[in-house]
Amino acid sequence: MASPSEVSQQQWYYRKEALSNTPSITIDGFSVKKEKEDRAKGCNFIQSVGMTLKLPQITIATAMVFFHRFFMRKSLKDYPFYDIAATAIFLATKVEESGRKLRDIVTVCAQKAAKNEKLVLDEQSKDFQRWRDIILYDEGVLLEAICFDLTIEHPYHYLLLYIHELRESNRLAQTAWMFVNDSIKSPLCLLYTPQIIAGASIYLASKLIAHELTADEDSEWWELVSTKLDEIEDAVFDMLDLYSSSTAVSSSKGRSSSGQDHKPASEYRPNTPQPNTPGHNNNQDSNINTSSFTPIPPKLTTNGSSGSYEPIAVDSQK
Repeated sequence: MASPSEVSQQQWYYRKEALSNTPSITIDGFSVKKEKEDRAKGCNFIQSVGMTLKLPQITIATAMVFFHRFFMRKSLKDYPFYDIAATAIFLATKVEESGRKLRDIVTVCAQKAAKNEKLVLDEQSKDFQRWRDIILYDEGVLLEAICFDLTIEHPYHYLLLYIHELRESNRLAQTAWMFVNDSIKSPLCLLYTPQIIAGASIYLASKLIAHELTADEDSEWWELVSTKLDEIEDAVFDMLDLYSSSTAVSSSKGRSSSGQDHKPASEYRPNTPQPNTPGHNNNQDSNINTSSFTPIPPKLTTNGSSGSYEPIAVDSQK
């Protein structure tokens, strides 16, 4: 029998079609592309503010999950993504016990929104009071929308656990960590459990560094991480779509505007991830070298010898 906490968490997992039937789309006429773009902008905002405030990655990830869950029940028309992103940061700092003064959060949010790092707000100014009042008011709206469910389980814990179980290298762990970071900036946290995202990230990392995953003689590697092969496969190709979507291409500076159609990864396997993607900041998180990415086979089979085990140096901050 599932525990109350497990039952509570099930409400936050959706079928893929639900992402095309959010309040923003069905009630207020947003296109699917527009909603994806606004979600990506909101997560980029959270990442940028969080890094400036020197927040742990776990806190930043928690804010992003709150943000994604909120917009499954509320519309972007009624609640601008900047406002909810700022509120999600404020709430996450308290949930993850990495509190920052509201004054500091307001100042950094105003700077990032205005794209002016030198902006200084007097606490008596209208702009400062506007940001402060919005965060404090929207905190109640956010808590109600997420049903006061503040328990967030992230893939980072499972990633480190699985790396240890597979006796894999620190290099693979750090590469998989980058894929987890990118996945949380997208609504994949609404589709897959942390265990599945961790497994898919490990697999993608192994292909990026051209390393074959192996287990013992009696089991496959995905059995050691307690996930099903088909679930990992689904997550892998959805994660690859983050790097190849037309949204990513059209919103990236310096890209060709030839008007060619860009199919999602699921339509032309294998595929190579590109570093320009919604929610992905090339200067902050990843240094993905796409030229070294090994093509994804139709099935996630494994052969070859395992890499040497090294102590994991990645800190989950939790």
